Amino acid sequence: MSEQILRSLALASMLALLVAGPACLTLPDSSTDEDTTGQDKFDDPGDSTSTPDTTTAPVPTAYFLFQAADLRSPEWPDAFRDYDLLVCNPSMPPSDLATIRAEMPEVLLIADTNVQDIRLGYHAGNPYFDALTAAFDSSWCIRDFDTGELIGVLGYDGTPGSGVPAWIPLGPSIEALVAFHRDVTMASPWDGFYVDQCTEVYPPWRQAIILEQTLRFDYDGDGNIDRMDDLLVDYATGRARFTQRLREVLGPDVLLVGNAGGHLADPALNGICLEGVGERFTVQQARDILDDAEAVSPGRWIAPLWVTADDCVEATEQLSQEHPGVHYGVVDYFTPSPPNP
Repeated sequence: MSEQILRSLALASMLALLVAGPACLTLPDSSTDEDTTGQDKFDDPGDSTSTPDTTTAPVPTAYFLFQAADLRSPEWPDAFRDYDLLVCNPSMPPSDLATIRAEMPEVLLIADTNVQDIRLGYHAGNPYFDALTAAFDSSWCIRDFDTGELIGVLGYDGTPGSGVPAWIPLGPSIEALVAFHRDVTMASPWDGFYVDQCTEVYPPWRQAIILEQTLRFDYDGDGNIDRMDDLLVDYATGRARFTQRLREVLGPDVLLVGNAGGHLADPALNGICLEGVGERFTVQQARDILDDAEAVSPGRWIAPLWVTADDCVEATEQLSQEHPGVHYGVVDYFTPSPPNP
């Protein structure tokens, strides 16, 4: 059977497994190519302990993704004063953080990083991303075994070579990225990190995109063809190791928040975030996920819930009112419809 037929069958099989795969917030450049689809509708309002007011818009307290350009916009600072948590472009210099804190002294500022994608070669001329490209060996990325081309998943548009390079966290790559964050990212006085795409398992939708591009790939740089089964095991182990090493190297006071996209109880993380509560998760499902994560949190509990569809507004507001540390969060690529009068 030809490789093209095998690839098509593999992709069809993987796509059949997709049941609202974890949403993937990324984005040093405010791109909107993340998967924010979901299938579970909010259909259990009876499990609430309070009924949010649907005639006025909720006041969000967390925002993704704050850029340096936001400081130069006419909306600054008034449009951001209600936020107490900003997930930010990690390349922002200390002077930008000082400007934010001068207007919002209590705000928490956490820098975006990613445990599944790495922006090598992006934003040329930006000192931060140039330093990242120099510090992270491209052999640690997933490659097409036959062509040597880097495999991109985030932002993949069907053209081989498109998309942000994907990586699987393994020993050398973990240590290199953790050291980079210690020495370069934390040169700005961040309160911590937002670990994007920090899913407990490697998502089926990402597996499908890899297999669409090639059935023969190398994710560990050893020059051998790797199997998807091995990738899944190494990702699960490596993801946990990455957050553990961040905690060990950066210390107990640095905030670490993982974009879990579902269940994740990781004792290295202060908290997790979910997208699509009320659309992809019911209120009770989200409660159970958050309770498990909070039970192992090593310190201050923080859980931003991102509103990515109109169906999320009521459920997300409800949980933010119920639980201290849970934030009603908005993202830069979606604006909810106005509330009912």
